[in-house]
Amino acid sequence: MKETQTYSPDSLLPQVISEPLRRAGNYSHKKDVAPIGIYVRDYDYRQNAYSIRKVLKLLGHTPEQIAALNDAQLLELLHPEDRPRLLKYLAEFAEAKDGEVRELEYRVSQPDGSWNWFYSRDQVLSRDTMGAVRQLVGVVVDLTAHQQRDVALRASEEFNRNILESSADCIKLLDLEGKLLSMNTPGLCLMEIDDFAPFFGKTWSEVWPAEGGALAREAIRKAQNGETAHFRGLCPTAKGTPKWWDVMVSPILDDSGRPQRLVSVSRDITSFRESERALIESEKKLRMATIGAQLGLWFWNLETDELVWTEVCKKLFGLPPHE
Repeated sequence: MKETQTYSPDSLLPQVISEPLRRAGNYSHKKDVAPIGIYVRDYDYRQNAYSIRKVLKLLGHTPEQIAALNDAQLLELLHPEDRPRLLKYLAEFAEAKDGEVRELEYRVSQPDGSWNWFYSRDQVLSRDTMGAVRQLVGVVVDLTAHQQRDVALRASEEFNRNILESSADCIKLLDLEGKLLSMNTPGLCLMEIDDFAPFFGKTWSEVWPAEGGALAREAIRKAQNGETAHFRGLCPTAKGTPKWWDVMVSPILDDSGRPQRLVSVSRDITSFRESERALIESEKKLRMATIGAQLGLWFWNLETDELVWTEVCKKLFGLPPHE
């Protein structure tokens, strides 16, 4: 008959704790001040045989309550969606091998009616004479703050994503070296890009022609130093359509105020440039026509009450040309 196999909790803790340490952040090896709770689960009595003070604080219950918890009572503390998962988790430990570490995330009700998130890692501590699992040693980490941050971050990211997708501008996320990480859908349409994959990781300034590339590199340099840069330039689309862009490049700062990424917002001003060019050309033709036909013109600005005479008009009225 095999003897009951037992293991020292202290000898198993380094292996069981390694992952919770990473997830919990800073950790002191003094058990009672660690952000981690340690417990022993007894299969014979279907309850926790040992729990350090930290577990009680994490779960929000007294030592007497924790010691008296059986499986049915433990299930009542868990979120309804997590109860079947816990039962399956405990049952499957019957097949666990020595040294094998298993993990589970779950929610536990608090005295105030709220739900806290926890993460546990367990390992076989002892077996009976037949080799069946008798006790587990485990650690538990309170993930509530982490989960709340994740939820807030996901909501923030979704909000930002909606803003990006609703913008008519071409918005690009760059790393600190100025390489393309992403582009919003309207931007892909403006740049006539069917698939962003070939552009991922490409240096953004290299997308521009020579003169525009120099302006883009200078804008990136300023953004890397925490400044916001602005320029206008001509850059063809992926399919060769020439377009003029009004570009803003800004840093995205981390919690310490240092640039961690860059964002570029490019507005298509091609129509504006064409209208501007057409207006200049029209004014040039009108000026040539009036000079050639010896027509005298005057313009009256109704808002400023300013009267402007052409040189020919002044000559026709006998006025000095520079008055």
